[in-house]
Amino acid sequence: MQEFQKRLDESINKLTEIVSRCNTEELIGYIAVSILASSNGDLIGQSGLSSPLKQYLYLGGLTLSTAQLQEEIEFDEVTISKINDLLEDIVYSHSLLFFPSEDTEITDSWRKARQVSMPVFLNYFNTAPLNYSNQLLERIDRWFMQYDAVVKDICSISVKEMIEIYHHIERSLQDIVFDTSNSEDNFIQQLESQIKDVEQGNISFEEFMSPSSPAAQAALDMYEQSSKFNQISISELKKVFDNDVIDKFVENFSLVREQREFKYYTQENPFENAPLWKKSEDTLYCVHPKLLLNAIFNFLYKTMEKSQQKENWYKHRDKQAEDQTINILKKIFGENAEYFPSVFETAKSQNEHDLVIRYGDKLFIVEVKASKFKEPFRDPDKAYNRIRNDFRSEGGLQKAADQGYKLKKLILSQDETNLYNQNGDIITVVNRDTIQEIFIFCITAENTGIIGANLSLLLQKENNEPYPWSCNLFDLDTLLDGFVYKGLSSAQFIEYIRVREKLHERFLSSDELEIAGYFLRYGNFNKLLESKATHYFFTPDMANIFDEIYFEKNGIPFESEESSEPYMVDVREKLIEIIGTTDNVVKTSAKKISTWEKKKRKNKLAKSQRKKNRKR
Repeated sequence: MQEFQKRLDESINKLTEIVSRCNTEELIGYIAVSILASSNGDLIGQSGLSSPLKQYLYLGGLTLSTAQLQEEIEFDEVTISKINDLLEDIVYSHSLLFFPSEDTEITDSWRKARQVSMPVFLNYFNTAPLNYSNQLLERIDRWFMQYDAVVKDICSISVKEMIEIYHHIERSLQDIVFDTSNSEDNFIQQLESQIKDVEQGNISFEEFMSPSSPAAQAALDMYEQSSKFNQISISELKKVFDNDVIDKFVENFSLVREQREFKYYTQENPFENAPLWKKSEDTLYCVHPKLLLNAIFNFLYKTMEKSQQKENWYKHRDKQAEDQTINILKKIFGENAEYFPSVFETAKSQNEHDLVIRYGDKLFIVEVKASKFKEPFRDPDKAYNRIRNDFRSEGGLQKAADQGYKLKKLILSQDETNLYNQNGDIITVVNRDTIQEIFIFCITAENTGIIGANLSLLLQKENNEPYPWSCNLFDLDTLLDGFVYKGLSSAQFIEYIRVREKLHERFLSSDELEIAGYFLRYGNFNKLLESKATHYFFTPDMANIFDEIYFEKNGIPFESEESSEPYMVDVREKLIEIIGTTDNVVKTSAKKISTWEKKKRKNKLAKSQRKKNRKR
């Protein structure tokens, strides 16, 4: 732990020293350009960073929390390279927490704690929200709009006002891009026209070079338009919205550059909470509109959790998550299925289940959990205990699975099973002989990472029971949109779930869309079924197919990369290779991590930006 802290502090201090001498606009502008470039390129490859979006957000937070010294350094490729190297070392240093020191006794419990806590920790702190703007806007509308007056009373700005201002800022930034593009086209036309005039003798070279020439004026206009990139005028906002409302918006979602208490990568980042840099009294600098939308969602979540309406809001949130789950699943099952939301096993409203779907001879038991995922501790053993307890809590995946298994066992134990509504009325009767397969879905509002994608890490179940399928709502929506868009049928989705169950323990991924992306790309899991590998490591680029679909549907050009195949490995052999036998455990230093471990770490960390377009 001491080695970790020493290395971490050294890297942060070096980075802070560089940042303190960098021009704010150059550094924040660099972050903005880098994030924008990720829409059509490989930011991981370009930057050399493993989790660029989260690392750039950390850089932004550190920049705006460090006073700028008068003696500036040149912000060139050398400086950028130093910054990126230090950002990568800071992220990498956190992985040292999970490796043994010289005097560590490596036991089965030690291994188990790190097998779970390391990927969860790294995924939590290295992954930005993975959703599309329209998905997050829908969630804000569903979860918070009903409490518009409550938020207004507490914050002096309503949910509706925040979203309207967000949309106005987004449109304004789009208009600036459009106007700049037009001014660039005009400059090229004027320049070509004047060159032709010079060649034909219509104007002199002196007239061509004159600052008042059409081409020169067009160049000036182009420069003025491009200088407005990412910038929003507060006074212009006040022409559209109430002055006090804008003041509150600026207060909550913008930062001036000044010294503040922010140092560590795992701290709450002020720049994520307020991603608008207040460049001057009248100018806000917006790195990317999606970051602002993320901040609005987090602000509203915290506001409702602190309000007197907290418990009522939790119930509303849970109900909205259940309703949305039904709407999403209807995309694949359509009107040919029967949907029974909020059913009970008895007429006395005992043992509730969020949703039961009957689709031909298939039955789907769907349990929905909307609780927030708790931040893991830095200490691996404490982190493991918190992750495990969260997993087994009332709002956790263990509870969801137990509910599903309980109903499944009841249905299989008798010829007919009555399901009731809250009033005690029978709403359907399940005849055991008409059901050939029963699937259990554990749907979460939050991204649960690897412990959701591979439930075998923590789930307790009977040996003969298959694993449920777990997926978060955003990914469920994207996944089924992809299946429908690619023309895959409900039968193919069921086959995906069926084989997913069979190979469940072998999948090592923090993102269901990587696994589903592989299935969509190749049409099946046959190659994995034929493999003797004990585990499959999926890389983020396997989810690119969903970005392709999203952009194609919206008519936006997109440069797709060729997806790699899963890294298939026999972990048993690798464990022997890396840490030796039980009797002679090799005390592997973090400085001597094998090539295989480095490759795995790179794939694990490379989440936020490789799934680049889901932040848009």
